[in-house]
Amino acid sequence: MKKVSLFYFFLLTASFVSPIQAADKKPLVFGSGTTPQEILSGDTLAVANDLSVTGGTQVPRDKTNAGGGSWISGSGRAEMIYYPVVGWASGDHQRAQQLTSFISREGSTIMETGLVVNAYSTTGYAAAFANSTSYAANQVISNQERMYKAASACMSASSGSGPTGTGTGIVNGTCSFSYVTDEIANGKQAANFFHVAEAGAGHVWGEVTAMVVQPSWNGGFAAGHEVDFTNNSGVDCMTCQTLFVTGTAGANKIGAGVSLYNSSVSNYAYEDSIKFNGAKLATRSNLWDNTTSNYSLYDQGTHLWGINLSGNYSGGGILSRGSLRITADNNGIDLFPSSSSNLNRWRIVNSATGSGAGKLYLIGSNDNFASNFTNALVADLSGRVGIGNPNPAYALDVVGVANATAYRVGGVQGVSCPAGTVNPATMVVTSGIITHC
Repeated sequence: MKKVSLFYFFLLTASFVSPIQAADKKPLVFGSGTTPQEILSGDTLAVANDLSVTGGTQVPRDKTNAGGGSWISGSGRAEMIYYPVVGWASGDHQRAQQLTSFISREGSTIMETGLVVNAYSTTGYAAAFANSTSYAANQVISNQERMYKAASACMSASSGSGPTGTGTGIVNGTCSFSYVTDEIANGKQAANFFHVAEAGAGHVWGEVTAMVVQPSWNGGFAAGHEVDFTNNSGVDCMTCQTLFVTGTAGANKIGAGVSLYNSSVSNYAYEDSIKFNGAKLATRSNLWDNTTSNYSLYDQGTHLWGINLSGNYSGGGILSRGSLRITADNNGIDLFPSSSSNLNRWRIVNSATGSGAGKLYLIGSNDNFASNFTNALVADLSGRVGIGNPNPAYALDVVGVANATAYRVGGVQGVSCPAGTVNPATMVVTSGIITHC
């Protein structure tokens, strides 16, 4: 059989607004027949209008070991529909240049897939440049995300960063390299979707994957999109990514690299927007940030709590290698271990303006601050501390009875004289306090 190659462009949506109009379909003619059949060697496929191909009367057979070719088979198991490039029919709000419709037929012991692309890459590798290394003539090497070819057998330099730039005659050691292409050009892709939005285009998507679970479904697990990656190479690959999202820098920024959105104002879409599961999921961290953004995590939503640390932490709930600051409006708690003047010092800060400006409050409550709370301790900008007094007038202003085992005034320690032990003749008063009974 002769292999017929087709380039597929898919438009997948959660549901079709209207069924495909039967009047839009015309039979496909292979060669001289009108019955759907395999495309045989020498057949010519000519399509002048939109057409529909459905599984015909041929008996399904295993083509796993066939020598190639394209076919439509399965007695109604698959349907391929072509639409006109332009045109609109009443009630028809969606058009696809090619649509593959799939309905499962087998039982629970067989996996069925609407579209499968199997790819096996055995070429494309180029070794990374290395100093003091022999290269053969026409050998291609990789350096700084570019590919270079050696003009003849040579030895690279003993030091340096290797060939750079573009063009030919790039000398390194005894080598003369020529720029070939950017490194990404040697990549192999199982599938590629490329969409360019030109002037006049409306809303556009590079790819859409939609999943709908109907009320009667009880399969137990469903995934809108699954990405699997297995590393059996024998070495850890720290540059490998299961999901790699990159925004190629242009003249203007993109709103978000990844956006989770729910248009409903009454129903939640997720129990957890992002979930990490598995005791051995990650060695270092579940979320790693190595950027220079203003904020590592920015939240301006409405929540019961900003951060809920309910796990088991052998080393503590929060670890900060640099300065740590917890703020609310103009108030906060700071720790600046990197500053020699504040080394290992906690600072509780109130830099607000207005009533109570600059005061620090230690507040207590016995009803979750619903209505009953007390300013247990207050410290103001003058260094005055009030215990039970929100407006201290002295260095220590206490409302209530103070109990102490000893006290000092001006560096002189006072004494407590039990009843009946005070002798006016021997009593000594220093700086206003009794120092001897």
